[in-house]
Amino acid sequence: MSLSTSPNPSALGEIVKAFGWLARADNGAGIPNMPVDIETSPGQMVWTRRATSTTDVMGAFIEDLAIPREALEARETVFVRARFHGGPTEAEKRKL
Repeated sequence: MSLSTSPNPSALGEIVKAFGWLARADNGAGIPNMPVDIETSPGQMVWTRRATSTTDVMGAFIEDLAIPREALEARETVFVRARFHGGPTEAEKRKL
């Protein structure tokens, strides 16, 4: 999975675009229709989900984020990460 933000760095109060790509490890092909959580953290200890995006047919995702007010007021660095929780289990695949 890849993740980028724009603009980077961001100004106080700015809406940030978080975008990336979810791909298979074996052949690099994009993985479509999968949920990806976009999370933020001021210190990389506690993460808060800010959005859930679904990958498109090529495995890409994009979401607009508003940086939390408390981070802006404290003028902290805010970290952004994307999390993919995996696809269906083998048992779920067999049911399809």
